[in-house]
Order: sequence, then structure tokens, then C-alpha cells
Amino acid sequence: MEDRHKGFVALGLTVVCWVGSSELMQWMEEGHGYNRPVAITMSCALSFLLYGGAAFLRDDSSSRKMLGLFKELGVVAGTFALLWISANLAFTASLARTSSASAVTIASSSSAFALVCSVAAGVERFSRRKLGAVALACVGTGLTCVADTGDASHPEQLLGDSLALASAVMYALYLVLYQKDVDKSVSTEDFLFVVGVWAAMLMPITTYFEPLVMPTSKQTLALLINAVVGTAISERAWLYGASKCGPTTATMALSLTIPFTAAVDFIRGRLDGIHGAVALAWVTGLVLICSGFVLSSTDNDTRRSPSPPRPDRVGELGSGKCDAPTAASGSQTEYRGATNCRNNPEMNAHA
Repeated sequence: MEDRHKGFVALGLTVVCWVGSSELMQWMEEGHGYNRPVAITMSCALSFLLYGGAAFLRDDSSSRKMLGLFKELGVVAGTFALLWISANLAFTASLARTSSASAVTIASSSSAFALVCSVAAGVERFSRRKLGAVALACVGTGLTCVADTGDASHPEQLLGDSLALASAVMYALYLVLYQKDVDKSVSTEDFLFVVGVWAAMLMPITTYFEPLVMPTSKQTLALLINAVVGTAISERAWLYGASKCGPTTATMALSLTIPFTAAVDFIRGRLDGIHGAVALAWVTGLVLICSGFVLSSTDNDTRRSPSPPRPDRVGELGSGKCDAPTAASGSQTEYRGATNCRNNPEMNAHA
């Protein structure tokens, strides 16, 4: 239970970082004319290099370690990088076309896709409580979308909402991919560094979609803050929270950004076009989404479904050799790669 509490603290840190990042990017796009979602996204992706760059350049042994990690994680990290870049491109582009509150609200609907993908991949177990929480979030998201179409200050709000929804799908996919193929096999820092290497290799390709323009000194400072706080720190915290609380709860935790962004939008006068029945639908949507997160957070069953033995362990399983048990969330015990070993009395006692 203590690990789960740490996971919620990490998710809370993620919320603060995401709200600050979205507001900073809107300030750059609307106040300083820096509407370059590709440059913003790639600068964020390159921040992952901070997790391994120093070690990679320090000595030969670290260099060999990083090269070995790239060989081991190249395909998974490359897929993760493509999903991450695409998701954040869509989200960044949505901020310029709809309200910040609506963009973050719709992006947080990734919980529905996370539940389906994580259960299908065996990362999480299905529960009625999770289903109910996701249903509340989806209904709330729908109400918020309908309310946002009444805001005339965003003529492209439907396109912005669509981009935010596309980002929600990809957020869920890359989080489940990490949980299934990476979590606990290597350190998160090493994995994110390999993702940063992929981003560096993809950088020249992105100039085809958006010409490279040097930002001003103020824009450069904002980009650096956004990359470090809004990506390097927040992504590490989010992945940690997901490993402790499960992908569904982690994606639903993003709904906590809604009251914060809504408060900022209200203070800055962005919600003047929302009133009457539209305002009622919008507020109801926010309440339902937040209620969904509260319901999801009370579900302590974040255990993974048993995974089949790895091909390279088949011989060991047949000879009675098994991995030592490792602690997992809840009161259960997880055996990596040795769930079907019947020749070990100690393991059978836990079955």
C-alpha cells in the first residue's frame, strides 16, 4: 500500500507539470506567435537524453552499457518514441485550436483506451469498479466536448478536440507498451535515454513537416523549461505512478488537471463564452470526470495477469529452476517467467 501512495504522489507531480506545460505552450503560441508544434514536441523528446547523456559520455564502460541497451530495447523504444512524438504533436496542436481545459479533459479520456489495451495485453485485470470509473470519465468528456463547441473564441474547436482525442489513444498505447515490455526489466532512466536517442535520429525527418526557425531568447528559455519540467520530470513521474497504480488509474489521474486548467482559464477570461445550459453541461462533465478518478483510485486490484514463460527460460522451467519471487502490488506475489513451474515446492506453496 505504501508503494501505491508513492504512486499517487508521483501522479500528483505529473498533474502539476502538465498544467504548467500546457499553459506555458499556450502563452508561447498566443502571446509570442511561436506556433510550431513539431519544434516544441521534438525539443521535449530530446530532453530524455538528459537521463543518460552524461553517463554515456563519461567513460567507455558506460558507453558500452548504453550501446547494449540500445541493441536490447531498440525496437520497443523506437515504437514508444513514435507513439510519444505523435501523441504530443497532436496534443500540442490541439492547444492552439481549443481551450486548454477542453484539450486536457479530452486527453484524459485515454483511460478508456488504457483499460481496454491493458486488459487485452495482460498488464491489468478487469474490474467493474474500473469500468464504472472509465464510464463516468467518458460521459464527462462527452459533456465537456459539447459545451466547448459553444465557445466562439475557438473557431477550430472541433478539430482541436479531435486532435486531443487522437493524442488520448496514443497516450494509452505507449503507456501500456511500457508496462508490458519494459517496466522492471531495465531502469526507466535507461529506457527514456534510448527513446531520446531515437528522437535525435528522427529529428532531421521532422524538418520536412515544419521548417526549422530559431526561437528568440525568451522562447528558447520557455522551450527549455517546458522540456525539462513538462517532459523529462513529468514523464518519469507518470511512468512511476503507472507502475505503482496501474495504467488505467495513471491515465485517469490526468483528469486532475481539469479543475486546475479550468481555474486558470477562468482567471484569464477564457470561459466568458460559456454560460447557461452550456456552462451546466461543462461543469457536470468536470464533476463526472473527477468522480471517475476518485472511483478508480479506490480500486486496489492492480495486479497483472500471469505472463507466459519467456522462450529463453523454457529449459530452466523444465529442469525445475525458477526465478525468485518478487514483490508486486497488493497482497499477491508475481513470478517473472516462472508462473507455471511445478517442480519448486516453495513456489507451489504460493500458488
